[in-house]
Amino acid sequence: MITPKELALIFLNWLLRILIFLTVLTSAVLVGLGTPQHIKSALIGADSYERFVTEVIRTNNATDQKSLISFENKNVQKIIKEEFPPNELQIKTEKVIDGFYAWLELETSEPKFTVDFTQNVDEVSRKLSSYIVLSFADKPECGYYYETIDITELSCLPTNINLAQEQSNLQAELNKEGVILPQKVFTEQDLPKNNENQTIAQAFPYIPTLFSLLKIAPFIFGGFTIIIATLLVSLSTIKRRALRQLGSNLLMNGLLICSTPLFIAFALPYLNRRFSSGFGNSGGVQAILNEVLNKINFVVNYYLLIFGFLVVLVGFSIMLLERSSRPRRKYAQLEKRAGIISAYGKRTANGRFKLDPQKVPIQSSEISTTKKPKKKSDKKYRKLAKKGW
Repeated sequence: MITPKELALIFLNWLLRILIFLTVLTSAVLVGLGTPQHIKSALIGADSYERFVTEVIRTNNATDQKSLISFENKNVQKIIKEEFPPNELQIKTEKVIDGFYAWLELETSEPKFTVDFTQNVDEVSRKLSSYIVLSFADKPECGYYYETIDITELSCLPTNINLAQEQSNLQAELNKEGVILPQKVFTEQDLPKNNENQTIAQAFPYIPTLFSLLKIAPFIFGGFTIIIATLLVSLSTIKRRALRQLGSNLLMNGLLICSTPLFIAFALPYLNRRFSSGFGNSGGVQAILNEVLNKINFVVNYYLLIFGFLVVLVGFSIMLLERSSRPRRKYAQLEKRAGIISAYGKRTANGRFKLDPQKVPIQSSEISTTKKPKKKSDKKYRKLAKKGW
């Protein structure tokens, strides 16, 4: 029959395993995602600022404008890169990230940010329209009069064409929302949405509270882990067995934590499918977003592996320390542990006592080689008088 003490030890043992896992998991997530620095680094590592604008324009460009803007044209690519420089995109994107973390820190009720590309779109429209009109200026004159002119379909220049006016008209067309960019100003309402058309803040309003708990969770779980481990050792009758079991728990939990990235790898595609990009369901933009998520996932997995390895190392060290401190012989120092003290000294390897002639109380008729010779003054005591006996 299991005693209450044994039942308590079993419960504490399982509770210790759960606490070890939660301590390491929350620590890895906090170190990886507790600050916006790793996300900003992931965006830089994915080369997002160099690829983002070209992918957005290519996938969101109006169908009837594709003949105007050919992304195979190096001059067009140059104009776009000049007006959407990566350093400016980085500054604006990091404003979005900082706004998101302000929401996580409970500073705002939802992520607040405004990213304005109006000036960039105006300059791109002006330069692209100028480039396109100038490319038609070298065509020969037709000598015909056209009531409606579509400069993109002309093979020659009509007599009534006004290139300055055509450039102005073309610039106005390119400057419309949805041609260069899906929109010129992005706010928190343009964040990725789920299938119910809800942003992350609307779908998960409890995330800031969880984030606040995450910041103190490693200390809480770690403190309880130390308390439970101390109780397990102190309540156990055999301390060595308790230490060995503690080391085993740490070792097994560390190996489990090191394998956790495999489970995260299966969960990440589900998150990618759940939330789509706010800039359109574009393959290019979604590919950039997926690459950034993969890099963030790599950071969390990296810290999980580091902390898991440390747990394995601590568990192995405890088991090794317990094993090395055991006595070499099974019954070593048994008399001390049993409270028995022997009256005989330890025997030598040949089974005999080591005899000390100075200490052996034996009277021998042989001349001693170890005793000092008697003094001459003692000769008179050697022979006793016979008279009187």
